[in-house]
Amino acid sequence: MAGKNRERQRAFKESKRVSLEAHKVADDARKHASHYKLDWFTPTKMQREIQVSYYHNDLTAVQGSSGTGKSTTVIHLALSDLKDKRYGKIVFCKTPAELGDDKIGFLSGSANEKLATHFDSMRSIFHSFMTKEKLVMEEAHGVIEFTIPNFIAGKTIDNAIFIIDEAQLLSGGTMKLLLERAGLNTKVVVLGDRAQTYAASKRTDGFTDFVKRITVVEDGHRISDETTMGYVELKAGDNMRSPLSRRVVELYEEEV
Repeated sequence: MAGKNRERQRAFKESKRVSLEAHKVADDARKHASHYKLDWFTPTKMQREIQVSYYHNDLTAVQGSSGTGKSTTVIHLALSDLKDKRYGKIVFCKTPAELGDDKIGFLSGSANEKLATHFDSMRSIFHSFMTKEKLVMEEAHGVIEFTIPNFIAGKTIDNAIFIIDEAQLLSGGTMKLLLERAGLNTKVVVLGDRAQTYAASKRTDGFTDFVKRITVVEDGHRISDETTMGYVELKAGDNMRSPLSRRVVELYEEEV
């Protein structure tokens, strides 16, 4: 009889332990989900083309005029995949090119402080889809990484979503170097705008060079000629920032 009681007690303790673990897993999942704010985003027709290419290709190049939401669309896709554990991390790369008369070298602060400012606009997009605390935590754990081309040289990026932003400010050689970093189970997205090549230090447009290598023009439209690489083009008419911004983009787009 005593043996049966001990056995029942052990079974009860084990069932309680399993129940507590299940509750903890469920609670952790709820907390994890609450850090994200992904449901509000509804893509436009052209942004859905980015989604289609993203899911069907290893690499997607997006030519998008200012205000078309190309970065927002891709960051939403990347965070959705990260949340669902389809990839282990997001690597966001953007060159710290000096624009116009701005000279970052003359600004006060350390290199890290200057780079933090450099990525502020992108962090604000991430903040629209996740809490600030979650982003800080993911950066600390290396799950979301903001970096520049110099810090990637020689690395292999595996199991990641690799986003290269403002690619028109990269040289052809730097573009090649970055794309060669892609390892196993890594999806690459290259974002650029050939109309925004206003870097103070003039360099060749590596983005346009790369786009020409993977596309052909048929019936006046540029399309991808590579089976695992997609190309999407958003024009001034897709600018959602404001009617004024859209018209400004149109005026300059006519010259490109």
